[in-house]
Amino acid sequence: AKVDVESGPVSPYRLSVSRKDNAVTLAGHAPDDAARLRMIDFARRSFPGATVNDRLNVAKGAPAHYVEAIDVSLDQLARLDEGEFVMSDASVTLSGVARYPQSQNDIAASLPSALPPGFRGESHVNAKELGAPMEAEACRTALGAFSHTVFRFTPDDSALMPESTPTL
Repeated sequence: AKVDVESGPVSPYRLSVSRKDNAVTLAGHAPDDAARLRMIDFARRSFPGATVNDRLNVAKGAPAHYVEAIDVSLDQLARLDEGEFVMSDASVTLSGVARYPQSQNDIAASLPSALPPGFRGESHVNAKELGAPMEAEACRTALGAFSHTVFRFTPDDSALMPESTPTL
């Protein structure tokens, strides 16, 4: 005989998404399989070329606007060279290393207000320390990596689309 046992809501409802080297790992809870697939797809678009590791489990108990909060958090994580966001119920903590000092300040200022109603966020982001200028040949080689890269802009061509920002 087969018995279906339905578990109750999970608490705390947690998710962590980490970005290191060329890998992004999603671990924790998703409200349903459609949301899980959406989160994976959004991660693939936000981190082009990165390996996306799916360690998500479908569980009940997600707070309202959970997937929208993940979208905002992934956008902010994409601005970091490496880092992680952890969501526990309706609290988001983002930590890592920003590419530029201005990004560090922008993320700290924008994360809390960009999250949906009922969510709160805090940022523990440091700016990457810039090194010495590159020699001409090393610079030419580094720029060669962009020769086959597609950069997408907003319809009015005024800004890069979020999925192109990680490339820079």
